[in-house]
Amino acid sequence: MPIVTLTTDFGTKDYFVGMLKGTMLRLCANLTIIDISHNIQPFNITEAAFVLKNSFSSFPDGTVHVVSVNDQDERTVRYIAAEYRKHFFIGFDNGILSMIFEKKPDAIVEISHEGQNGTMPSFPWKNVFAKAACRIAEEGKIADIGKPLNALLTKTGLTPVVQDSLIRGSIIYIDSFHNVVVNVSKELFESLRRDRNYTISFRREKITSISESYHDVPEGEKLCLFNSAGYLEIAINSGKASSLLGLNIGDTVLIDFE
Repeated sequence: MPIVTLTTDFGTKDYFVGMLKGTMLRLCANLTIIDISHNIQPFNITEAAFVLKNSFSSFPDGTVHVVSVNDQDERTVRYIAAEYRKHFFIGFDNGILSMIFEKKPDAIVEISHEGQNGTMPSFPWKNVFAKAACRIAEEGKIADIGKPLNALLTKTGLTPVVQDSLIRGSIIYIDSFHNVVVNVSKELFESLRRDRNYTISFRREKITSISESYHDVPEGEKLCLFNSAGYLEIAINSGKASSLLGLNIGDTVLIDFE
């Protein structure tokens, strides 16, 4: 049974998610539709990329991932599908897929579409993405749904600035426990550390060690650790780090190696 996942900034109050699912099931009744998240901060493609990048590989090969989070005028942006690591992705060409992929995808196409009187289709997530997702799910390929592209629009929201003794990261995600995720992976951190001491600085705070668990410090104390996705996280044991420490999406986090 083909699987389609959904990642959007639609929220769960309105009818948009229901409309999208209903359209897909009307076109392809045997789909299994999985919600990854509909609570992406509106227009925040970096947050959406982080969520989907760290979840898609848990699904079976051949899964189709629809991501509808747009930071541009949808009348001017291309609609694309890509194949990457035996998974399929559908979304706007607004940089979001470039932040999910760690290398060039195996194939990219601009999805063919028809609006009324030659115009761009309204509600593309319903009138373009749903149809494309169903066709890919049924056929297992993207070659026949559009014209080939050589490259995606590229953005670097998940990539920190790196020097020999300094990583300049930024906050890219705040989870439901108010833990703060920084765009610094454990792999990058260890490759630059080389057994050196370090200081992690943000706002007026400094931390000089990485914990293994939230409970390595007393309740109410701040800490840094690498989370289950392998990214640096700032937290407070049994507390709300983002609000208590005054941290927001986009804030800078520095790691200085001695």
